[in-house]
Amino acid sequence: MSSSDITRRDFVMGLLATVPVLTSTPDLVFGYGRPPSGGVIESLPTFLCEPGEYFLERSLSFDQNLGTAILIGAPDVSLDLQGNSINGIGYKDPLQKTIGIYVAPQAHRATVINGSLNGFTYGAMVGSATLVPNNVTLSTLVANNCLQIGFVNRASDTLIVECAAIDTGFSQTILLCPGIGIGFVSIWAAGGNGICHIEGCHSDFSGSKGESYPNSPLKIGILASATFNPPVVLSKVSNNLIEFAEIGLCLLPSVLNTPSIEYYGNSVVGAQYPFNGGKNLGSNQSV
Repeated sequence: MSSSDITRRDFVMGLLATVPVLTSTPDLVFGYGRPPSGGVIESLPTFLCEPGEYFLERSLSFDQNLGTAILIGAPDVSLDLQGNSINGIGYKDPLQKTIGIYVAPQAHRATVINGSLNGFTYGAMVGSATLVPNNVTLSTLVANNCLQIGFVNRASDTLIVECAAIDTGFSQTILLCPGIGIGFVSIWAAGGNGICHIEGCHSDFSGSKGESYPNSPLKIGILASATFNPPVVLSKVSNNLIEFAEIGLCLLPSVLNTPSIEYYGNSVVGAQYPFNGGKNLGSNQSV
């Protein structure tokens, strides 16, 4: 068995074991295209299993209702979308589960910048429940019309900077974690020993088609959850704009009270509950 096959096998087993939102099979991963180490991505789905600098020179479409458009499975990968889009199929099937870009547990120091992720269940996902990459950066990305969550971080030392999640949510999408009532979220810092820095991001639900379940506010701008063990640790949540969410910033007390957290300059507009988790300010106010 070659080293690349071992890498693929370990990646597949880790993905299937630790990312419950996916019900894909190893065949989905083994069927992925593999560009050379560095270079232009010509088609989707693609598995980046070698370090290097990768680019998009045009927008690409992912026409499946299950799986991931781009899997980053190696350390030291830089992916520049160069202003192009990765387009999913939008809402076709209530059971569909797709991810625009998934940064796997072994993909330390990955950087993804400058483009749009449209019509996926989850725009970009970093890490998993028990295995986490380190020092990942997501910057200048826009997740448009994602069915459930724009950006999910379950990793350590992640930077989410100047990203936007626009019109997240479609219908009563099956809840990712029913026990904690999460439905439609722009940015979710979800644990996995994650130290997460969220700065200068924009969440806008004004065109969301997501519907709330009875007595359960579902549209959340930025959510930091300590549900998973170990929980997320936020180093900075600053200068973010959240519009027309039901809950603007939902930072649970165990997260918000982290001694080293920098928490300032966040604006929440038009939310039923602007701040939940230690802050209680009226709509259109900032902290």
